[in-house]
Amino acid sequence: MSSDVERIKELLNIADVVGEYVDLKPAGSYYKANCPFHKEKTPSFIVTPDRGTYRCFGCGASGDVFSFVQEFEGLDFKGALRLLGSRAGVEIKERGDGAFKKKRDRLFVATEKATEFFEESLINSKNALKYLRERGVLEKTQKEWRLGYAPAQWRALYENLLGGGVTETDMKEAGLIKMKENKTYDTFRDRLIFPIFDASDNIIAFSGRALNPTDKAPKYLNSPDTEIFNKSEVLYGLNKAGRSIRRTGYAVLVEGQFDMIMSQQAGVENTVALSGTSVTDEHIKRLKRFAKNILLAFDSDEAGIHSAYKTAALAFKEGMDVKIARLPKDKDPADCIRENRSEWKRILTDAPHAVLHTLNYIKETFSEKRKRINAIHEFTFPMISLIESEMDQSYFIGIIADELNIPFENVRADVERYSSRNLTERTTHTDRRDFKEIDHLLDRSDVPRVEKITNLAAVLLRWLENSSQAVYSAGLLRSQIDSVDPDFAEKISKREEEMEGGSETAEMELRYGILDTSGVVSYSDELVFRFKTARLEEKIEDLQKKIKETNENEDIDQEALSEYQQYSRELHDIRASRSEGEARYITE
Repeated sequence: MSSDVERIKELLNIADVVGEYVDLKPAGSYYKANCPFHKEKTPSFIVTPDRGTYRCFGCGASGDVFSFVQEFEGLDFKGALRLLGSRAGVEIKERGDGAFKKKRDRLFVATEKATEFFEESLINSKNALKYLRERGVLEKTQKEWRLGYAPAQWRALYENLLGGGVTETDMKEAGLIKMKENKTYDTFRDRLIFPIFDASDNIIAFSGRALNPTDKAPKYLNSPDTEIFNKSEVLYGLNKAGRSIRRTGYAVLVEGQFDMIMSQQAGVENTVALSGTSVTDEHIKRLKRFAKNILLAFDSDEAGIHSAYKTAALAFKEGMDVKIARLPKDKDPADCIRENRSEWKRILTDAPHAVLHTLNYIKETFSEKRKRINAIHEFTFPMISLIESEMDQSYFIGIIADELNIPFENVRADVERYSSRNLTERTTHTDRRDFKEIDHLLDRSDVPRVEKITNLAAVLLRWLENSSQAVYSAGLLRSQIDSVDPDFAEKISKREEEMEGGSETAEMELRYGILDTSGVVSYSDELVFRFKTARLEEKIEDLQKKIKETNENEDIDQEALSEYQQYSRELHDIRASRSEGEARYITE
């Protein structure tokens, strides 16, 4: 296995591999880009081909070509090995089916054999095949996506897999069977089966569509979360759509498996679908790794439209651009494609920006001005407040102002109030989550002191990154560190006070002395940088307000202006010095 790894590294240039996922720009002997693992405006993600490594100076992500593919594609090492081996033309020799085969591998065997059984059952089911053809699915598409059928029997799959050497335990842990009152039965019965794949084309789960829906049985039934499947992260079809999404620069997101298959069949190969859940942050982050633009094509009923608006807000929060397709009333994508595939492509091409879609929907739905205003607050403000471009924000605010005949500044003020309130809610939520994490950590007597402090430092960095009250949050965290090691906390507090007074010695001790001996050197440099910049940013913000107030009275406070310029230069120098340090590190 190790020789395969070295051969792949020799054959694949890390810059070529990473460049398929992110937009790398040459910078001397290395390449840089915005980090694909966290949100940032200034590139801090560096790829060094000579070393075969990558490193982000913003979030700390680092490693080689294998760890990058693992992280980006959501694979384990073996999955990354298969994927990179295929790209490099290296045949990976799999180990035998011995007793020590890992659990994940056994589950993959179970899902693969289940898929083969479902495929064979579909071929033998006239009703299931007829239903597929009526829905417009071609035989070629059926085979490409390995569609199948679960017979209307209680134990057909169970008995087939048992006879094929799959244990009952593995079937249960793969979500293929259920147990009740000591009786075992198949999870999927009398359903059209859609296998769900990971990035390496392993089958990790299934979604079953009832051929004869009843009030007792749901129309769609999905595999439960397992060791190889997390529905909150997986997007159906991404294993095939990924390259097309990168090539076109955008992803088409639909709600159902039929919608995705029919869209791909119609030639829109950058289409993916959800897997039995609402859109999550993880879904959006995964798509953003492939492209920064997303086109939502959800059902045209009220539930679909509202779901699209919530999804758009999540995407805007991640810095993506969003459009929403305008489908004919009471139609889903699969219906549109079956009736006229050319019309489907036109619908996607003409899709308006998400904010314009909401405004059109509100205008068509509500005739009273008061109701329109309430709907704009509910659906449109969450989107506008998350758009990064101030020009785009102003553009949409202007449209709302014109539409409602309300002064531009009044609408902007409402958007800003919404943004401020929403930020407070998000910050409070983050802090509560981190406090739970801290409490859990401190309660564990088995965790060594150094590890506790390391984890507490990691939480501190999250706070400094996300909280609008960074210094205050840092103080809260130091009180938690104090409960682990009072002497350590006292040293940090003392050095920070001395740093604020301009002591370079205190800064050096905080960076290299105290934290290094406590095993958190990887966090210490970042902690110092963030502490200093947070203090300066606070002072600059206060001075900006002071200058603005005096300027309104046509009497600028020259002393405040001088301090503002001084602190701005200091902040610039700190950031520039840090960038130079990173450059030296890269070229060493």
